Amino acid sequence: MARHIYVHIPFCERKCPYCSFFSRSANEINDEVVVQCFESINLEIDLFAKSNFQDINQDAMSTIYFGGGTPSFVDAALICDTLTHIKDAFHLSNNTEITIEVNPASATFEKLSQYKKAGFNRISIGVQSLSDTTLKILGRLHDAQEATDTIENAKKAGFTNISADLIIGVPTQTLTQILKDAETLIESGVAHISMYSLSIEEGTKFFSLYKNTLEDYISQEKEREMYHELRSFLDFKGIHPYEISNCARKGYESRHNLSYWNACEYYAFGPGAHGYLQGVRFGNVDDVDEFVNTVGDMKVESISSLFRNDRSAKLGPIYVEECLSNEGKLKEYALLRLRTSEGIDADFFSKTFQTDFQTYFKNEIESNNFKGYTTYDGRSFKLTTKGLDFANQVFEDFI
Repeated sequence: MARHIYVHIPFCERKCPYCSFFSRSANEINDEVVVQCFESINLEIDLFAKSNFQDINQDAMSTIYFGGGTPSFVDAALICDTLTHIKDAFHLSNNTEITIEVNPASATFEKLSQYKKAGFNRISIGVQSLSDTTLKILGRLHDAQEATDTIENAKKAGFTNISADLIIGVPTQTLTQILKDAETLIESGVAHISMYSLSIEEGTKFFSLYKNTLEDYISQEKEREMYHELRSFLDFKGIHPYEISNCARKGYESRHNLSYWNACEYYAFGPGAHGYLQGVRFGNVDDVDEFVNTVGDMKVESISSLFRNDRSAKLGPIYVEECLSNEGKLKEYALLRLRTSEGIDADFFSKTFQTDFQTYFKNEIESNNFKGYTTYDGRSFKLTTKGLDFANQVFEDFI
């Protein structure tokens, strides 16, 4: 049963040149569009809550995550109202993890205080770097001082579960600067750090700038050195790696992100959101206007039918991406768990899927162990340090 909710807020003050997530910039929207979008998100929440996927009164939500886009760009009252809407529509557990992503350029103390009062208890700050030079290259709207001020304001607002993002492999970036950034974040009280390698995605401004020349600025070897040195440094400082790109103090791991890597089902609301229910991976259209204009066409009964019977249809703003077979679920679970530091628990896998892990994946285990990409002790199958650099090759074996 789904016990997780993702809400996509598709608005930004300005699109970052490296970002490939769906969003609309300030110059493309007005206040009316934003309000209509939130009203439509709230309607979608109501419809799904009534669609009999589970006993809403018994199955409490474990995590809620507001991402984007830039949730902190819009009026905080809209964000808080949607969270209240979720609380009214779904049953929450006593310790539901409720996260909001914010950017330093728009996350004022007043907004952070409103989030905390509304019930958000975890905050993810898009720091990306504490070097003003690197931030300018990334096209960020904030500087290093604003980033550290946001962390301090989050603490003053009452947040104790604070996460920060860092991007590595940026042209002109140095290992010394990255480690200095990490140390500053740790000293500031950040308990969770996500470390992402700069990727050049088609359709972004960076694709036209760097698609064939990124290694002229920073070699793959240098980027990998940055990754491993940062990962080791964080581990030494008590911010332990628990997934390929995520490290946290014990007890501060992102429960919402872990739900993805455990192949859990989750609701998805808002334009550009992607979810997983009843073995169906689905998405909402990457178009705010179409989302707003079509959400009202959905009925409670038609939503239930889409996920149980007519799985190939498009319904309002929702489209089906993939219907997973039992074999598909089995392989996807293995692939996703390989992202974690714990890897795949062979006994849990065998009991869950009624399939012996070692027998089913005999060739994959032997091949990747031979290459030094993975290790298997009869209980746990996971990536090695070397395997972290070849993770995508390993994942392909499980598709």
